[in-house]
Amino acid sequence: MTARMKCFAGALSILALNACATEQKAQPGVNVAASEQEGKDRIERSKVVTVTAVVENVDQAKRQVTLRGPEGNLNTIHVGPEVKNLPQIHKGDEVNVAYYESVAIQIRQPGTAKLGDAVMAEGVETAALGQKPGATGARALTVVTKVKGIDKPKGTITLIGSQGEVQTVKVQNPANLDKVKVGDLLEITYTEAVAISVDKP
Repeated sequence: MTARMKCFAGALSILALNACATEQKAQPGVNVAASEQEGKDRIERSKVVTVTAVVENVDQAKRQVTLRGPEGNLNTIHVGPEVKNLPQIHKGDEVNVAYYESVAIQIRQPGTAKLGDAVMAEGVETAALGQKPGATGARALTVVTKVKGIDKPKGTITLIGSQGEVQTVKVQNPANLDKVKVGDLLEITYTEAVAISVDKP
């Protein structure tokens, strides 16, 4: 699925959610926090997942690191050359990963946007040479879709994507349908970010 299609699909999923703050039950060693907010012309859903693993083995020659997950499972990953500080990783170090994802839908006023508008922004930062490995990366895609149809008795909405794709979804919160009308332009922003750090326990 392309980022543009993912953003469009995210719009469909967010319209199907109840607009209230929620917290999901997390697995041991995995923390998940999710929230949903709504305003007069805006709905937003976000989620943050954090995981901590422990380094069990490092093969510098093969550039492989074996990690023990929160439930004791072992996973060996290949570390690419973009990671400059592999020699700084040792057995017993903790690898912390935080993943953030959000989808926001904003109703745009006539003349302020047009179907097909799209903007992508992304960036990556890595730790300086000699430090413990770490990296942060973020990407945000904004696209404009259009409301093609609303069926309140059935609780569904039909959207046209920026490339002409059409999809109908059933919403779980019918009140969300009162916020939009046929012909409205919806500006959808899909954002994801990942932060990885390696620390001594």
